[in-house]
Amino acid sequence: MQAFLAIGVGSVSSGSHLSTTSLGFETTQTVVTAGHRDWQLTALANRGQFDDPSGHHEAAGVPPASWSLFGLVWPSAISLANQLHERIDMLDGLSVLELGCGLALPSLVLASNQVNVVASDMHPLAANFLAQNCRSNHVAGIPFRPCLWPSPISDRDGPSDPPYPSHTFDWIVGSDLLYETGQPEHLLSQIKLSAHEQTHMMITDPGRGKLGRFERGMSTLGFSPASGNDNGIRWRIFTR
Repeated sequence: MQAFLAIGVGSVSSGSHLSTTSLGFETTQTVVTAGHRDWQLTALANRGQFDDPSGHHEAAGVPPASWSLFGLVWPSAISLANQLHERIDMLDGLSVLELGCGLALPSLVLASNQVNVVASDMHPLAANFLAQNCRSNHVAGIPFRPCLWPSPISDRDGPSDPPYPSHTFDWIVGSDLLYETGQPEHLLSQIKLSAHEQTHMMITDPGRGKLGRFERGMSTLGFSPASGNDNGIRWRIFTR
């Protein structure tokens, strides 16, 4: 069974065994190669997964049609993880925020290299999958922040003791974030909240047709892009 196949940007293999884990959903154990190592990820078994009997997830901003998207391994996430790993020395001592993290593969790669990373997603279950995948891969717990754009995101827990939490980050990263019509504008609003004057922003995109609009918006915020292509996955690094 090849449930989640990524070609060119990394490799994914899925076992035939499906399990119901402590998370309460049908999942698969998926081996993903990224950042020069293999990752054992718990992912949703298929895109047909849905469980929101109380409507809590939809109220949090997750409609039924996209409920399962957070729990799949996407080629753009593998590409972003690899691109960040290539630049790991640049990130030493810096704070990184991953927006729309889903299964948070880029965050796992960063945290395994001792980068200070915070993962965020609007899906209420993303934190559960992140915690399980941290345990499975022997990665120290990655801070998770639920976030419906735009919302302030703290870089650490607790404001009572210095150093006090900051709501801006040195790098903001995300993969395949522009898959719905209004998302370029929502993402730009989030970047306004989470970026400081020296922030770098990196995004990978599989060609969903909205990257140009996002680039124009970043230009109005004073950012200029460097660009590249990773086997069909476009990447941009914005600086100002």
